[in-house]
Formats: sequence, C-alpha cells, structure tokens
Amino acid sequence: MKIPVLNVKSLSVIAACCFYSTTLFAQSVKTERNPKDNTVKTVLFENGQQPSKDMLASVIAEYTGLHMPADLKLKFSHKEKNGTEIIRYSQWYNNVQVEHGSVSVMMKDNAITFINANIFQPSGIHTVAPV
Repeated sequence: MKIPVLNVKSLSVIAACCFYSTTLFAQSVKTERNPKDNTVKTVLFENGQQPSKDMLASVIAEYTGLHMPADLKLKFSHKEKNGTEIIRYSQWYNNVQVEHGSVSVMMKDNAITFINANIFQPSGIHTVAPV
C-alpha cells in the first residue's frame, strides 16, 4: 500500500479551509469594548450561533467577568408580545450597588441575541479600615 505524499498545493488548500472555518466561527460573535478600560460594551450573537437561555449565567460571566448573584442582581425582566425578552441586572461590588453599573440581555425564542454592559472593573484591592 502506497501512502500519498501531500504536496504544497494540497497543504495550501487544507490551510485555506482551516483558516476560512476559523474566520467564520470568530465572526459569529461580534463584541465591542470600552476604549477607556477595555471592558465589554456589547456582544451580538449571529443567527445560528446564539446560546440558549439556560446558559445565561455562564455567557455573562464569559464576556463580562461578572458572576450571579454576587456581582449581578436582577433589576427587571420584561417579555414583549412578539417573544422578545429583556432582562437587566444591576452590578454590585462588595455588597454595594455600583452606580450605573448594569448588564442587559435581549433574548428571542429562548436564545441570547444581544448583551449590553456598562460595568465597573476594579483596578486593585479596595479595603476600608474598620472604624
């Protein structure tokens, strides 16, 4: 049995296919970051690549670094007649609500379609001396 030898043309085609599939996957989620502190501002999931509502906590943690219920507490949830659901969470840090800190999630048909975040990212250890 003879083992085929891959030539440069074959390797080029394989490399191009791998690059193309990687590029398609990377483009299925579009993120925008805050230029001041590099925190995520928006996350847009393309059709067919939308995570399910059951994965909400892990998706928020993946893109914002915030975890429920320690960092995020439900502010409100609203479902429209067309099936679109909006959920907004308030950000908390060391049991103190962060002014204007929030994460909003839009879902349709039990799939996450969009995340908008305005979050505070602490730069170091913040402590207060006991009085």
